[in-house]
Amino acid sequence: MINRIEVLTEIDKSIIKRFDNIVNQLITGSMTLNKERK
Repeated sequence: MINRIEVLTEIDKSIIKRFDNIVNQLITGSMTLNKERK
């Protein structure tokens, strides 16, 4: 049980990291778009 939970948390961490990267890219992309519009 403990091992399974540890593995799940490791997978969750990697998924969260990927999601954060995507969100950051979207935020920076929208910021650059806003700058270009002005």
